[in-house]
Amino acid sequence: MDTKASWRHNYFLARKNQWLGAFLSFILPGAGSMYAGRVKSGFLLLILTILGYVAFILPGIFIHLVAVFFGYDHVRKFNIEFLKTLKEKEPGPGPL
Repeated sequence: MDTKASWRHNYFLARKNQWLGAFLSFILPGAGSMYAGRVKSGFLLLILTILGYVAFILPGIFIHLVAVFFGYDHVRKFNIEFLKTLKEKEPGPGPL
Protein backbone atom coordinates (compact mmCIF):
# COMPACT_ATOMS: atom_id res chain seq x y z
CA MET A 1 0.00 0.00 0.00
CA ASP A 2 1.49 3.34 -0.98
CA THR A 3 1.94 6.00 1.69
CA LYS A 4 -0.72 8.35 0.32
CA ALA A 5 -3.31 5.59 0.49
CA SER A 6 -1.99 4.64 3.92
CA TRP A 7 -2.61 8.02 5.59
CA ARG A 8 -6.04 8.22 3.96
CA HIS A 9 -6.84 4.77 5.28
CA ASN A 10 -5.69 5.79 8.78
CA TYR A 11 -7.79 8.96 8.62
CA PHE A 12 -10.97 7.12 7.67
CA LEU A 13 -10.39 4.56 10.42
CA ALA A 14 -9.68 7.11 13.17
CA ARG A 15 -11.94 10.04 12.28
CA LYS A 16 -14.95 10.63 14.45
CA ASN A 17 -18.57 11.11 13.43
CA GLN A 18 -19.81 14.68 13.94
CA TRP A 19 -23.45 13.65 14.13
CA LEU A 20 -22.62 11.07 16.78
CA GLY A 21 -20.99 13.86 18.79
CA ALA A 22 -24.16 15.95 18.49
CA PHE A 23 -26.35 12.95 19.40
CA LEU A 24 -24.23 12.11 22.44
CA SER A 25 -24.55 15.70 23.65
CA PHE A 26 -28.28 15.56 23.08
CA ILE A 27 -28.51 12.50 25.33
CA LEU A 28 -25.97 13.73 27.90
CA PRO A 29 -24.89 17.37 27.58
CA GLY A 30 -21.13 17.60 27.04
CA ALA A 31 -20.70 13.96 26.03
CA GLY A 32 -20.00 14.93 22.40
CA SER A 33 -17.17 17.22 23.47
CA MET A 34 -15.79 14.42 25.63
CA TYR A 35 -16.02 12.07 22.62
CA ALA A 36 -13.90 14.59 20.70
CA GLY A 37 -11.28 14.52 23.46
CA ARG A 38 -12.26 17.78 25.17
CA VAL A 39 -13.13 16.29 28.52
CA LYS A 40 -12.85 19.51 30.55
CA SER A 41 -15.08 21.38 28.13
CA GLY A 42 -17.60 18.54 28.11
CA PHE A 43 -17.69 18.32 31.88
CA LEU A 44 -18.16 22.09 32.14
CA LEU A 45 -21.08 21.94 29.69
CA LEU A 46 -22.63 19.11 31.71
CA ILE A 47 -22.37 21.06 34.98
CA LEU A 48 -23.70 24.27 33.40
CA THR A 49 -26.64 22.42 31.87
CA ILE A 50 -27.53 20.81 35.20
CA LEU A 51 -27.30 24.19 36.94
CA GLY A 52 -29.43 25.74 34.19
CA TYR A 53 -32.14 23.12 34.63
CA VAL A 54 -32.04 23.50 38.43
CA ALA A 55 -32.21 27.31 38.25
CA PHE A 56 -34.96 27.40 35.64
CA ILE A 57 -35.96 25.31 32.63
CA LEU A 58 -35.16 27.86 29.87
CA PRO A 59 -31.46 28.35 30.75
CA GLY A 60 -31.10 24.57 30.94
CA ILE A 61 -32.67 24.09 27.52
CA PHE A 62 -30.49 26.84 26.01
CA ILE A 63 -27.27 25.44 27.50
CA HIS A 64 -28.31 21.93 26.43
CA LEU A 65 -28.69 23.12 22.81
CA VAL A 66 -25.31 24.87 23.05
CA ALA A 67 -23.82 21.57 24.26
CA VAL A 68 -25.27 19.77 21.22
CA PHE A 69 -23.72 22.39 18.91
CA PHE A 70 -20.34 22.12 20.65
CA GLY A 71 -20.54 18.31 20.48
CA TYR A 72 -20.82 18.58 16.70
CA ASP A 73 -18.26 21.37 16.35
CA HIS A 74 -15.59 19.82 18.59
CA VAL A 75 -15.70 16.57 16.62
CA ARG A 76 -15.48 18.54 13.34
CA LYS A 77 -12.39 20.37 14.64
CA PHE A 78 -10.89 17.10 15.89
CA ASN A 79 -11.21 15.61 12.39
CA ILE A 80 -9.64 18.68 10.75
CA GLU A 81 -6.67 18.66 13.13
CA PHE A 82 -6.24 14.91 12.78
CA LEU A 83 -6.21 15.19 8.99
CA LYS A 84 -3.59 17.98 9.16
CA THR A 85 -1.43 15.82 11.41
CA LEU A 86 -1.60 12.90 9.01
CA LYS A 87 -0.82 15.09 5.99
CA GLU A 88 2.21 16.57 7.79
CA LYS A 89 3.52 13.07 8.41
CA GLU A 90 3.06 12.14 4.74
CA PRO A 91 6.49 11.48 3.24
CA GLY A 92 7.61 13.57 0.30
CA PRO A 93 8.30 12.22 -3.19
CA GLY A 94 11.88 11.29 -2.31
CA PRO A 95 15.09 11.80 -4.33
CA LEU A 96 14.84 11.88 -8.11
